[in-house]
Amino acid sequence: MSNKVYIVGAGPGDPGLLTRRAWEVLQSADVVVYDRLVGEALVSLFPQGAECIDVGKEPGYHPFPQETIQELLKRKAQEGKRVVRLKGGDPFVFGRGGEEALYLVQEGIEVEVIPGVSSALAVPALAGIPLTHRGTSPSFMVVSGHNPESLEWEILARFSGTIVVLMGAKHLRTLTETLQRWGKPASLPASLIMEGATSRQRVLVGTLGDIAEKAEEAGFRNPLVLVLGEVVFLRESLSFWERRPLFGKRVLVTGTTTDSFTFPSLVELGAEVLRYPTVRIEFCLESFAELYRKVSTCRLLLFSSKNAVAAFRKFVQSYRLDIRNLYGIRIAAVGRKTAQELESIGLFPDYLPSSFTASHLLEVLPEGRGEVALLLTSQIGGEEGKKALVAKGYRVEKVALYRSLPNWEVQDRVKAVLQRRVDAVVFSSPSSFRYLEEMLEGNRGLLEGVCLVAIGPTTARSIQQRGFQVVDLPEEYTLEGVEKALLARWGR
Repeated sequence: MSNKVYIVGAGPGDPGLLTRRAWEVLQSADVVVYDRLVGEALVSLFPQGAECIDVGKEPGYHPFPQETIQELLKRKAQEGKRVVRLKGGDPFVFGRGGEEALYLVQEGIEVEVIPGVSSALAVPALAGIPLTHRGTSPSFMVVSGHNPESLEWEILARFSGTIVVLMGAKHLRTLTETLQRWGKPASLPASLIMEGATSRQRVLVGTLGDIAEKAEEAGFRNPLVLVLGEVVFLRESLSFWERRPLFGKRVLVTGTTTDSFTFPSLVELGAEVLRYPTVRIEFCLESFAELYRKVSTCRLLLFSSKNAVAAFRKFVQSYRLDIRNLYGIRIAAVGRKTAQELESIGLFPDYLPSSFTASHLLEVLPEGRGEVALLLTSQIGGEEGKKALVAKGYRVEKVALYRSLPNWEVQDRVKAVLQRRVDAVVFSSPSSFRYLEEMLEGNRGLLEGVCLVAIGPTTARSIQQRGFQVVDLPEEYTLEGVEKALLARWGR
């Protein structure tokens, strides 16, 4: 029994700002209870299979009162679950993390607090505003703008350093006007940062006297960080976040739960990559006995994907199959990634087509002359491989080692991401598109005007047959190839 809750700071939005300890704990969580201000890109990295509970509050809308959240944490911990309470920024900076920790400790629940990068520090920095600067600001103060009546206005007015106000959107005009009444000059430099540390970050620069009006005209809303002080002038020289070449681009990656490629070049150049696998891979354990009977009778094993290799690895371990049992059997792999997976278990393909099409397979496969070929694939795959094997004279027996199933646990999050709009959606198989379409429940409009990218021609055809246009098809039929295609599309 775990009987423990980790209260974890998620940072201001960008997953790259999560601490290593926070990442380790998050990836091993059974339950993740998270707030509204946890960034979408980080939510997309929650561990598969974990129970993810959104308890986010919005101004005027609190579906989960604080007492309910605390009871939920206690109950899940008492069930023996490994519980992560994930809070935006740092949990002990205006995050009510202290209240939750005290409650749990008093209820006999063990608590570990993992600090996070506070938005009070990170968001101004990513906007190019240092909170302290020699000769300009020797100190800074952080306050909450949620309840202006609780602020020490005289102290704020006399303070000569940088002032950072969190959660001040609702009372922005009250905050700025009251500071002026207490003696702060209307000319004091001011900056507002909306949705900081995300691909939607927007920054306004003005003065204490006009920043509220500018915010209203620009439609600024929560989450906001207000910075007051001479350091605001440094933004003109130090801003970099919004200047990255692909800043503002949002890419939704579907694929399978076993995909691990993270699109590092897109992220490095400023794009936000949201990974929501629409396909869940499940090994067909009942097929292992069939494979055990047939493997000694075949002369060729064709692995259709890296998932087939992963399932074969499980089969070898389950049946304690010695690699010497494969003596004399030729091995074919579809695609470089499949070959790499085979090499990781000590098998080196004899035949490797450059891409997964029937024509490329025909080019590399030897004549079968009636020999048996086992096609290792999923319950819905293998048509291209079967065509090539039959054309080469093999007697083909398909063994479905794994199932490609809809990953329904991401449905709500996928719909929410598409409603906020993305620039591109990546599909790594026909089923990744088919299951996404099912999850959208007929709302095809969410994909209109979006760049649809298919990993290869088979996937592209399945998308086009449903009436959608595939905008990009990579030269190399891998996720790395997809990344290169997107970089080329966006001029990089």
